[in-house]
Amino acid sequence: MTTTQASHALVVTLSILSLLIAPPAPAQQPESLPQSATAPAIGDDTPLAEVQALAEKGDAAAQFAMGQRLHAGKGVPKDPAAAVQWYRKAGNQGHAEAQDAAATAYFLGDGVKRNGTVAVGWLRKAAEQGFARSQARFGIAYQEGRYMPKNPEEALKWIRRSVDQGSAIGMYGLGAAYASGEGIPQDLALALQWYRRAADMHEPRAQVAMGQLCHSGKGTDKDLPAAARWYQAAADQGFAAGQSLLGHCYLNGTGVAKDPAKAIVWLRKAAAQSDVYAQNRLAICFTDGIGLPADAAEGVRWFRAAAEQGYPYSQYRLGLSYWKGEGSPVDPEEAVRWLNRAAQQGQAYAQYMMGAALWRGHGIETDESAAIEWFAKAAEQRYSSAQYHLGMSYLLGQGVTKNVSRAYEWLHSAADLPGSDGRGRENAQYQLGLACQQGAEGTKDPAAAAAYFLRAADHGHIAASCALGLCYLHGEGLEKDPVTAAFWLRFAAEYGSATALHALARLYEEGTGLHKDPVAAARWSRQAAVLAASDPTCPQSPHHTTDPLAVEKRLRTAADKGDAHAQYLIAQHYAFEDVEFYQWNLKAAQQGHPQAQYRVGKCCLQARGTAADTRSGLQWLQRAAEQNLAIAQYDLGTLLRDGRSVPQDLAQAARWTRRAADQDYAPAQHDMARHFSKDGAESIRWLRLAAERGYLSSQYELGNACHEGRDIPASPTDAIQWYLKAAAQGHVYAQYCLGRDYASGKGVPRDLVQSAAWYRKAADQGYPAAQYNLGVCYHEGMGVTADDATARQWLLKAAAQDYTTALEALGRVYANGDGVPKDLRESARWTRRAADKGLASAQYTYGLHCQSGDGVPKDPAQAHQWFLKAAAQGHAAAQFEVGEALYAGTTIPEDPPQAVQWLRKAADQGQPLAQARLGDCCMDGFGIAKDPAAAVAWYRKAADQQDAYAQFALGDACRDGTGTAKDPVAALHWYLLSAAQKQPDAITAVAALKKTLSPAQITAAEKLVEEFQKARTL
Repeated sequence: MTTTQASHALVVTLSILSLLIAPPAPAQQPESLPQSATAPAIGDDTPLAEVQALAEKGDAAAQFAMGQRLHAGKGVPKDPAAAVQWYRKAGNQGHAEAQDAAATAYFLGDGVKRNGTVAVGWLRKAAEQGFARSQARFGIAYQEGRYMPKNPEEALKWIRRSVDQGSAIGMYGLGAAYASGEGIPQDLALALQWYRRAADMHEPRAQVAMGQLCHSGKGTDKDLPAAARWYQAAADQGFAAGQSLLGHCYLNGTGVAKDPAKAIVWLRKAAAQSDVYAQNRLAICFTDGIGLPADAAEGVRWFRAAAEQGYPYSQYRLGLSYWKGEGSPVDPEEAVRWLNRAAQQGQAYAQYMMGAALWRGHGIETDESAAIEWFAKAAEQRYSSAQYHLGMSYLLGQGVTKNVSRAYEWLHSAADLPGSDGRGRENAQYQLGLACQQGAEGTKDPAAAAAYFLRAADHGHIAASCALGLCYLHGEGLEKDPVTAAFWLRFAAEYGSATALHALARLYEEGTGLHKDPVAAARWSRQAAVLAASDPTCPQSPHHTTDPLAVEKRLRTAADKGDAHAQYLIAQHYAFEDVEFYQWNLKAAQQGHPQAQYRVGKCCLQARGTAADTRSGLQWLQRAAEQNLAIAQYDLGTLLRDGRSVPQDLAQAARWTRRAADQDYAPAQHDMARHFSKDGAESIRWLRLAAERGYLSSQYELGNACHEGRDIPASPTDAIQWYLKAAAQGHVYAQYCLGRDYASGKGVPRDLVQSAAWYRKAADQGYPAAQYNLGVCYHEGMGVTADDATARQWLLKAAAQDYTTALEALGRVYANGDGVPKDLRESARWTRRAADKGLASAQYTYGLHCQSGDGVPKDPAQAHQWFLKAAAQGHAAAQFEVGEALYAGTTIPEDPPQAVQWLRKAADQGQPLAQARLGDCCMDGFGIAKDPAAAVAWYRKAADQQDAYAQFALGDACRDGTGTAKDPVAALHWYLLSAAQKQPDAITAVAALKKTLSPAQITAAEKLVEEFQKARTL
């Protein structure tokens, strides 16, 4: 289960429960009714005895006050049930606030049995008396259709009445109406306005809604930090939905620095208020050990809390816990009960599991027909495992009438889904590959078969990896490539594919795609012979068959008789059912089957089908590794190297990794290069071995080494070839590097169209640097047709991942009005986001915003602080601004030595304004010893960069002979250059100096100007 699947859906409206049961925000005093004119004023300081006496005499205000004190436990023992009784008494006398409080009690089940219908009845009473808060809540009840029939028109009537009284909750409800377009034309801009008005009045529901809009980018630009700030504002008021969403932000690093410990704090606060989303997420944290020690039993407790409130995902997870025995005893009947409750609510995983339970007779009587119905429900929700199972059922006629065309419809649907659950998508891709290979859909298509096998193999499908290796080996459907064939066959062989083992033995024997090695050939051949006897899918098996039903029957028979490899293979049929997957592998492992030992070890480490047990996991991995299973050796080395779940042991890690690498296991060869090589040459040797075996990461890193000349002679051409190999298989960084190199022409002829195309491939995979560069391509028309709107969309995608350069670029987009109306406020907002991330250039630019007041309030002191931040990172223009402020002494106290220090930092980087000002300091002896010659040198550096002031100052120096030889022709030359840039003093100086010079001198000065400008142009 991904974080996204378990998290809040980012919708514009909130759950009706969070709207109706929450207490009013502290700022909502205008929504209270005044005290009765005839009743004595009752305040917090009124003695309890006096309040109680009045209440018992029937005074409604006193009765309401008694309810409040009992509910809060103020001066009396806390007693929610007694509080409700007083609220009812006051409410029955027409006290609107008491009626509203009674409604809240019934919504919450606080002191009384929860009853939404009764609660809505109390809201109606208060609303009809004109109580604004109740009008808003009553309208929202109509809006959501919870506890009463949905009626958008009636909802708007009551909401508008509350808004007319200034109700923030009503403003929130009006925003929700505009957002949903129910009862009123949809208008996200107006929704945003009403939400903001309510949020600015500290209405927590509206603050959460603002956060959700900023989070989703609906009605406004996506702005994750702003979303987190809105959630924080609601959370700080104790609002459960805000606390829950803020917890999610800290958990995922969304808009805030990732901090699982803080996430747990906020999730606990929300969960304690019965927020089901927080309870569910807290359960996942306990189950997976996120932000706190793993505790499966505590996870089950929180799943139950949310499940009992009807939250379907928690019901599914609770059922799964009983199914697997994680955090609770194995209880198939209880598992089915909870899974059924979740499935009835449309939870796709639960629907699939219900199908699996009925198919296998697990916790419920076997019923294939009913199982098919549940598979169909889950399949309609695009659940790939269900679609695959349904497709195979139609293909084989199991539980349904055989229907080949319908079968392939479902298999194609599963294969094309963007994400996978279990192995449904990859199994469908493999099955379609077989169909194309065998012509099952009418025509043999080797190329399509290979493409399907590649898609499944890329996600670790063992049989597809073997099939793909054979395609490369024989050149079926793609170009013959023994090296790549060996890579895929080796992967499948490591997982016990007898067919792959036979093929790999032949490659070692012939030296095809691998170095010739008779010893390795004999070893792989022996393993293949042993395993083939139990594997009816292997062509070398005496029981070879391609009928899936016959395969399963033969495997089941052999497994039941104790055949270890059959047990290992039958476990794969339970890949979606963790307990049986573990148990079958355990039976094989106990008989010494190395691949099964490896699987059992992984199950123990990952708590799959059994309780988490690191010690047992390591023992099983070591047993497999000692049988020379390379993948087990590699995983064991990785665990010992990382030292996360086991004590770190680098010597043993290196030993196991080396043993796997010596077996030509490419991932281990890659790790030898990265972690265990004694020098650069050895690292390159291991990288090359892995790269030549088709390992993507090694191909990419070897490309980098060739590009940079790191531990190998630089060869941009070789770099391109390695990048191409990795990029062709989808390596996102290699795709980005190709975009970069085609743009620069390094190692390949410059080709902006190719550059943009490679950036697009990487950008489509979500790589923010590529998204930014593609945005630049569209903005500048480099390799694509210029399109500011498309450029902005790509920049927004990168900015949504907090890519600082994109954030800064969006600031420029709004500053310049590139494809959007010019908006300095938006420009400042985007620039500030980049500045907050520490980008020096953005800190400088935001300082300029503060300095000028463009888009933000003018604040020179704040500007100086931003310039300091950028200057500390070496930003030359910011260093000048800091030095200039210290020189001028206007916004901060004058400090000559510090001014000179900052100006010199900037001047040394070639900043012309700093060079000119440093010239002034040297000329005047400001913060530094007076040195006219040094001043002239600095003026000259700035003047050569066309700085008009420096050119004028240099003219003065040449005219007066200060710090340089007196030279009126040179003086006129510099004055003329400065005057051409409209420098007022220079214009005056030109006129004055010309009066003292001969025509020949003036001509000579003009010739110098011409030569200067010509040199600048060149």
